[in-house]
Amino acid sequence: MHADVMREALDLHDKLMRSALEEYLGYEVKTEGDAFFISFERPEDAIRFCFKIQNELLNVPWPERLYQHPDASIECTPEGKLLYKVFIYYFL
Repeated sequence: MHADVMREALDLHDKLMRSALEEYLGYEVKTEGDAFFISFERPEDAIRFCFKIQNELLNVPWPERLYQHPDASIECTPEGKLLYKVFIYYFL
C-alpha cells in the first residue's frame, strides 16, 4: 500500500538489527523482507540480542503513515507505558 514508507521502515529495521548483531557478535546468514536468519556462537549472546532487539523495535520512531491502516494500533497500559505497536503493510 505504501511502498515508499515501507522501504523507510525496513531500512530502520535492518539498521537496528545489524547494529545489535554486531554488538552481540551475531552473524547474518540470510534476509528476506523483514526476516533475518541469524546465528550466534554463544547461546547467551542470542538471548541478550533477543531481549535488546524486542525493546529497541518497540521504541523505533516508525513512519506515522504505517499506522493509517484500520488494523494498525498502538497499545499502552492504563499508566501510559507502551506495550506494543502493530502496523500493517502490503507488498503488491
